[in-house]
Amino acid sequence: MFNSLKSKFVLSFLVLEVIILSLIIGLNFNSLRSASKNLIEEKNETSTHLLIQIIKSPMIVYDLATIDEAVKNFSTLKGVVAVMVKDSRGVEISSYLKPNSVQARDFNKLIKQKLNRFEIDKKYVFQSETISLASQKIGDIYFIYTIDQANKTIEYNKNLTLALALASIIIGFLIS
Repeated sequence: MFNSLKSKFVLSFLVLEVIILSLIIGLNFNSLRSASKNLIEEKNETSTHLLIQIIKSPMIVYDLATIDEAVKNFSTLKGVVAVMVKDSRGVEISSYLKPNSVQARDFNKLIKQKLNRFEIDKKYVFQSETISLASQKIGDIYFIYTIDQANKTIEYNKNLTLALALASIIIGFLIS
């Protein structure tokens, strides 16, 4: 079957095309993951620092109503699942938990076990920051953000890339 020069050419062409497309797909997937992680980290860092600036002054005077209002308003941002603010003694002074998401005991457990400043798992971003004024710690803030939308976008792009690669192989075979 592969004795003719034409058969060998078609086979060689298809093998080469599959190798090149595999490299392109691999680079694309890696790029998607990296870009997504960077965008998530940048968005969360900006949001976190904005909220810290908003609540810093109220924390100094222990204005719990203003802190609660800021946390409540912050929780309306897309993707925010949970927020907790603790004072310098580690006492919770404000929190928000999205209904039907993380339970309070789970959030506290995550704070103790998992929150090492910034961590991404398959569904969530866990983040913590120290709130300080003139190098003096006045509290801590903890967040959980969902990354479901980012995961859906990445999955869609992966499927689209694979479909285009398969179409390219089929078209290449038909043309050759």
